[in-house]
Amino acid sequence: NVSLCDGIESIGAVAFADNPLLEVVAIPKSVKDIGAEAFRNCSSLKYVAVPENVTVIMHGLFAGCKSLAEVTLPGNIQLVADRVFEGCDSLQVIYFNGTREKWDRLAGSFGDDIKGVTVVCKDD
Repeated sequence: NVSLCDGIESIGAVAFADNPLLEVVAIPKSVKDIGAEAFRNCSSLKYVAVPENVTVIMHGLFAGCKSLAEVTLPGNIQLVADRVFEGCDSLQVIYFNGTREKWDRLAGSFGDDIKGVTVVCKDD
């Protein structure tokens, strides 16, 4: 398990990538940017909450996280890159802290990687 210190504003690209032992990561509310593939192939990661200050979901952020079952995403996402959830075969629920209307505008950006995944919006 990893708990990052409050005050950290950025997590670099591939910061935790290819770590098969990482199960839980606590990302502080102060984080504004998470680099591409930061959690790629963290095959034991089960849940993660992306803080509200993050507005861009970078390329391959959780790609290959085959145990990832639940994710909380911020409601103020402005841009979603490709392959965010590629290979996340256990993904069951995305909690989106935005409206259903906004989710409907973003959903296509995630491609087929979220096909069959339940999405719960704050206004559902």
